[in-house]
Amino acid sequence: MIEKLIEHWLDSIGERGYQAAFLQMLVGEGHTVIHSTRHMPIEFGKDVITVGPDGVPCCFQLKGNPGSRLTQSQFREIRPQLTELIEQRITYPGVPGTPHRCYLVTNGEVEEEVQRTIDDINQDLEFRGFHTNTRLKILSRGQLLRWAIAHSGNFWPDDFSVHENLIRMYNVDGKDQPDLALISKSLDRILAISKKRSSTKKPAFVRSMLAASLFVSFAIRNYVSSSNHNAVVAAWVSLLAAYACALDRYGYKLVGDSLRAYETARIAMFSSIIDLLEEVRERIENLEAGSEDEKKDLNQVYLQGGSISDRILWNARALKTLSLLSLLRIDEKQDVPSVCLREEQKRTISLLTKHGVTRLEIWGEAAIPQVFANVVAWRMRDATNQPNLEFLAIIQWITAQNLKFEGGYAPSPYHNLEDCIRSQLIGVLGSSSKNLASEVQSKSSYFAEGLLHCFVRTNLKSRAKSVWPDMTRLMHNSFVPAQKWEYGLWRADNGKNLSKQLPHRYEWSKLQRDASETMTPNIPDQLRDDPVVLLAFIIFYPQRGLPEVLRFLHYRFCRTWFLPFPQPD
Repeated sequence: MIEKLIEHWLDSIGERGYQAAFLQMLVGEGHTVIHSTRHMPIEFGKDVITVGPDGVPCCFQLKGNPGSRLTQSQFREIRPQLTELIEQRITYPGVPGTPHRCYLVTNGEVEEEVQRTIDDINQDLEFRGFHTNTRLKILSRGQLLRWAIAHSGNFWPDDFSVHENLIRMYNVDGKDQPDLALISKSLDRILAISKKRSSTKKPAFVRSMLAASLFVSFAIRNYVSSSNHNAVVAAWVSLLAAYACALDRYGYKLVGDSLRAYETARIAMFSSIIDLLEEVRERIENLEAGSEDEKKDLNQVYLQGGSISDRILWNARALKTLSLLSLLRIDEKQDVPSVCLREEQKRTISLLTKHGVTRLEIWGEAAIPQVFANVVAWRMRDATNQPNLEFLAIIQWITAQNLKFEGGYAPSPYHNLEDCIRSQLIGVLGSSSKNLASEVQSKSSYFAEGLLHCFVRTNLKSRAKSVWPDMTRLMHNSFVPAQKWEYGLWRADNGKNLSKQLPHRYEWSKLQRDASETMTPNIPDQLRDDPVVLLAFIIFYPQRGLPEVLRFLHYRFCRTWFLPFPQPD
């Protein structure tokens, strides 16, 4: 069964669809991935650069030939790229200066004429005195299939659950939102997080990490084919969170092969965000080319058609897009950025994330982490109080939704966009749509307390005081999983539903003390060590946006600290 499922995936996916899986296969074969991310300022003439298990650098050029063959005419088209692959030396940090091995990779078969041409190329290289490493080798469908089966199926659970879930993912509409509950459940099963294996040595644990990554590559096939970058990013974020849970569950640290598996999945996440950026950049270029107006409405890039539904959904689409682009802006300010953006890419991000270009509307509390990411990215580049006041504006939205009329509420982070839109349009859609008012606790919030603590760090006491009466009228809720390793799963079977009400009178010094807390006792260490991934995680898993997480991320990125206490280390 698993062989047929993997074969079906390999024969129906393009070059971009199998690249992430190919990287994990290389990790399983002992390679260290050095370079892969697309759309970089310097492409190095190679799709993938690794250091092999014997210390020799390797370069790979990937082509997509799903269910077909690499023909002689196609080979002629890529011949200049292959010449560059072979003859251009690698000048990249961490890569040995020895001659590199060269590979042409395709998920199809290779015609005999192409193989003969490659033989001629290799003979010419020998005649010209090139090192033997530079001989062009082929990795085709058969080898990819063997690697994929070896690094996934052999280490999946024996029962049919993962296979069944993969079949379900093969049948989803690639344009829809991803089923993160199903993906998380499958990763939990593959990595044996909830049902811990009695004995798992580190090599077997690493193999399960590779198997989990390959499952994600197989499961997102339809989303990749539909260029649904949002869904692809969400799937890779789910994998990284599952890795963090598994590491905590088994007490392992990221070193060696496990670190390479994690970093490869992280590369895939950022690569998918950059794919989204490139699509948006292309839309802006088309907008600028098709309009003679000097001042253009950039919000048009979020429209996908002229339907009424698109007019309703465009702002939610804009908010999610800007939150992911904000991750790139935040990453750029880290000590060691994960990606290096071209100047035109930086320009696109600056244009779209500039304050006031898009009016971000909060459709429910599940959208608050997306707004949080936007404000954090803004604050990291603007030292004025304007970004800080946006945290206060979010709090005011929450209190207004809950208190503007009797029975008021803000949709909880457990309700997605579709739930909220259907509830808003219940008068149009009729009884087939559920009214969230019957499901959501009135006068309550999951985010207000954490946001207030972030704002208190600005020491704008009078502003904070203005919202305190309304804050005391809310019930402040949170769900804390029983174990740290349950935090990164879509559903935690055990935990505590916490609720508290703030007192009407509270000393400012005590509130400052609350705001100074940056410890995160309820999240896995690996997520704390990788705050950009943690922020990405709560964007897609908003129910995990605990107050401690907001406080930690705010301090880690913004460094706002006008408090009478020493800053944390």
